[in-house]
Amino acid sequence: MVKKGKATVSTKVRDMVLWKEYQKTIGKKFTDLQITEAWLRDGRTLDDVFDRWIRLDKSPKQAAKNLVAYGTTPGQLYNVLRNRNMNLREMRPIWQSVGMSDSQLRTIRLKLQG
Repeated sequence: MVKKGKATVSTKVRDMVLWKEYQKTIGKKFTDLQITEAWLRDGRTLDDVFDRWIRLDKSPKQAAKNLVAYGTTPGQLYNVLRNRNMNLREMRPIWQSVGMSDSQLRTIRLKLQG
């Protein structure tokens, strides 16, 4: 139980540090796209970047839009969403919000599963 409490405190501290860094960066007139690019240049994975946007209280739709604006392929986005255990019903609104069609989603799903 104590470990869980320490982990929760540690996560909250990391989230606060991330939030302060984000506010400072936004104050310097950096865009979400520039921040996404910097995180990826620093060696973070697409999954890490998606999770960072969620930790900054962005919606999954906005986190996905930030990745797509960077140039993430449909296959890469699909993998990021699947790694969060999303099913097609959960993916569809996110997928559509970034301008991709249901047929693209089904095609990628079949391609990556097969």
